[in-house]
Amino acid sequence: MEGVNKLGLNHAAIDCTDLELAFDFFNNTLGFQTYWDKSQDWGMVSMGITTLSFVRVPEMPKKKASDGVHYPHLGITVETMDDVDRAFEQLKSKGVKIFEDKPKLHRDESYGFYFHDPFGNLFELIYIKF
Repeated sequence: MEGVNKLGLNHAAIDCTDLELAFDFFNNTLGFQTYWDKSQDWGMVSMGITTLSFVRVPEMPKKKASDGVHYPHLGITVETMDDVDRAFEQLKSKGVKIFEDKPKLHRDESYGFYFHDPFGNLFELIYIKF
């Protein structure tokens, strides 16, 4: 893509069954802000230059089991390892389903943990050493 200034991947769309619950979780639990909420079948939140769309579906698609490899997920990046630790404690105190007992240092020197939104979508909150 010559001549195109690339910013990176900063938009994703995820399934949800309840837009109101999606806005509540992402805004009030994760700190996003409503970007678009004027439709009955989709909505959008933002944080910095990142936007996340919710696509309302009648039921969540079935997830296939992992074969020992990472599950497909979306990563929310933070600036420091301390931010990961603070977010871990905050989400844990709000009853968010977290998959580790504590954040983990990965082999690539990133640091984070995995959690589900209310619809079962998997996210990783992660510090990546750039």
